[in-house]
Amino acid sequence: MKKFMDKVRRDMEVEQGEALQIMKKHAYMAKVYGLRFGCKRHLWKNTTPYALLYHTSLFVYDKIVPTNGSRLERFPISTDYLILDDKYHLLPFLHMNFSLIILITIFAGTETLAILVLKHAASLSEVA
Repeated sequence: MKKFMDKVRRDMEVEQGEALQIMKKHAYMAKVYGLRFGCKRHLWKNTTPYALLYHTSLFVYDKIVPTNGSRLERFPISTDYLILDDKYHLLPFLHMNFSLIILITIFAGTETLAILVLKHAASLSEVA
């Protein structure tokens, strides 16, 4: 019985070592894919520049090309605040931009987590 248990223990150590290497390989690839997906696709290419530059470009444009009239400054999301927008225009501006950045980060985080779960499932099926 002792020989059998020693054989089982040796087999488990070998399998765990190989399994550990496979899991490390897939974990590294999940990190790489998650960073590529999160940073390149969602954070920098599509939405963050839009969220950061859309509303601020109107202020910059007013400084470069001043006009006597007013321009329509619409934000992509309709919001209502219980403060005077004419007097306190910076607070709604910052709140809307930070809210968009937080929403974008949540979306990229959940998609990255889905990639991580799929790579983990792939590594478990490779181990088995």
